[in-house]
Amino acid sequence: MLLIDGAKYQEWTLDSEDKLTEDNLEQMVVGHSDDIFGEQSMYLDMKQKLKSVSGIGSIPDGFAITLGDKPHWHIVEVELSSHPLDDHIASQVRRFITGINNWRTQQEIAKAIYEEVIKDSFLRLKVEQAIKTPEVYKFLAELISKQAILTI
Repeated sequence: MLLIDGAKYQEWTLDSEDKLTEDNLEQMVVGHSDDIFGEQSMYLDMKQKLKSVSGIGSIPDGFAITLGDKPHWHIVEVELSSHPLDDHIASQVRRFITGINNWRTQQEIAKAIYEEVIKDSFLRLKVEQAIKTPEVYKFLAELISKQAILTI
């Protein structure tokens, strides 16, 4: 195991019968989101298109909200190293950036995340306690209007 800045990294080798797919990797991110984003975070395994004003966009694999003293949010994209950097990943990142700069898209993301939070009473309580107010939507809308961290 490798420990860097409190994060635990463990080498994992595929068995010869195993095949790593993007779906397997996405499920690993969901299962280890506290290790990746911290215990004061929430990972939302939701597909929401980030769309520019002209309608061009892309759908990330999920979003993470890190609560605490300096809350921030992540656009999460899970990629296999076998995917071409320029043809696939870089073009997707450009679409994410263009899409999230659209004010309407920011509102849609805030609303979608809010709906996920309020339907889970544990998650809602976690957010309310962290932000010290029941105004979860206001918190999310303000947070989403700030620069996102793109986590690949």
